[in-house]
Amino acid sequence: RVTKHQFDPLGIVKVPDALQTNPWWAIRTLESTRQHRGGYLDVVSYFYVDPVSHGILCCGERAQPAEAGVGDLVEIEECRVEVLQHPHPLRGHLHAGAWQEAVKAAFIQSKDWSWATGANAVRAGLGLGECRLEFPELGMPIHWDRRKVTKLKRRWESDPICTTCVIATWQRYFFNVARPLPVEQALALVRLYMPLKADETMPQSMLAELQRCRWVRLAKVPEVFRPTPIVVPVAPIPMPAASCEAAVSSDCST
Repeated sequence: RVTKHQFDPLGIVKVPDALQTNPWWAIRTLESTRQHRGGYLDVVSYFYVDPVSHGILCCGERAQPAEAGVGDLVEIEECRVEVLQHPHPLRGHLHAGAWQEAVKAAFIQSKDWSWATGANAVRAGLGLGECRLEFPELGMPIHWDRRKVTKLKRRWESDPICTTCVIATWQRYFFNVARPLPVEQALALVRLYMPLKADETMPQSMLAELQRCRWVRLAKVPEVFRPTPIVVPVAPIPMPAASCEAAVSSDCST
């Protein structure tokens, strides 16, 4: 989470209107887009949560040092976004070093968005191909020879589309975090959480498969520990009996 006064050290002059009054977050993102040439686009994207609907909106982005125009905040038309939260077993055990290594490798080896890869993904989405990797059923041992493992890794380096960035980076991470255990351990993680072909998967197919693998699709930020006011009724305090008797006798004597 970033506050307004942190814009100045980042070299940002103008703060978007949406960020003037709302809490917001700066998140580094990698993207593969048709418009950008030279591999993945490495930017810091700015998000805030709508205070009424609790929806997540993106309203700006800023290039990383490797990109032209560093220091310039590009204010974009606000768009609603959804977050895919990785499955619960991974959340408490995410290895930061292995993840950074996977992101760095994905960025260094990235290429321009590819129409040919997009066409392959469309074919698979239409049922003319298969976007899922061939694994035995859960509980069955995985016996992949070196050729199949090499083919999987070559998919990471294919000319990408938008989904390639997601699939390849996570699969790289599983191989990193499984070292130095046998490759079957990495493949078991891929089978559980990202069993897709990095160069043949459409966005709709990826979303459907990841939800099947227990990824959580969040369109709103859940309210956690929202304070609930508790009204405690205050009973009237009765006067002591002695005081009442004294008051009565005083009145009688008068």
